[in-house]
Amino acid sequence: MSDKVGDYSKVPSSEHKVFTLMGREGRVAQTWRMVKCNTSPHCPKTNGVCINGVLYYVASTGKERMSEWFLMRFDVRTEKLGLLSRLSLRLYDLDRLSLINYQGKVTFVVQTCPSSTIFDLWVMKDTVEWSRICVHIPWMSGWKSTIDIIGTTHTGQIVFFYNHSDDMYARCFILYYDHKTNRLINRRLSYGIEVGFQPVSAMLLSCDYVENVMSFFSF
Repeated sequence: MSDKVGDYSKVPSSEHKVFTLMGREGRVAQTWRMVKCNTSPHCPKTNGVCINGVLYYVASTGKERMSEWFLMRFDVRTEKLGLLSRLSLRLYDLDRLSLINYQGKVTFVVQTCPSSTIFDLWVMKDTVEWSRICVHIPWMSGWKSTIDIIGTTHTGQIVFFYNHSDDMYARCFILYYDHKTNRLINRRLSYGIEVGFQPVSAMLLSCDYVENVMSFFSF
């Protein structure tokens, strides 16, 4: 796809670079490096998930209006970026699509609407085959607030975040669901964080967070 401007044609192009915060033996790389990529220009559309040193995310690309959807793959070790698998629009709804690590495999989470209690997990077996897991928590039916899957634990439990009120900080819950045993653990969040006289307006959640004591060298 190109646009004619006078005697010249404009052709979309993009560059991809990587920056390493800390290298081997504590050495810090202070320059950006170009990433090897043989794909056409693309636009990321989902969050990214890193599994065993490989970052996955969904992007739109294609010669006609960027209308083709692909699962992208970036290898952190080799710093190579490329297309892994072409996706069908029937697999997901982009407005309610996210990627998670489910038992060591890249997985699409599909939710029909924000208040739905039915989630489809599409687990990638290989680049052309996907396995569907339907997760339904019936006792959550009727709840009108947002329900989201934010990831999984290292033991395979699916982690939900639920806000039971219009006030984000009135009744918030973290739910741990074991698909194999159909067991669900409910934990209410307790906090009293405020900035000045205003309550905090956003909450960022992360699964399997572990503190790491690290010495940073001056540079």
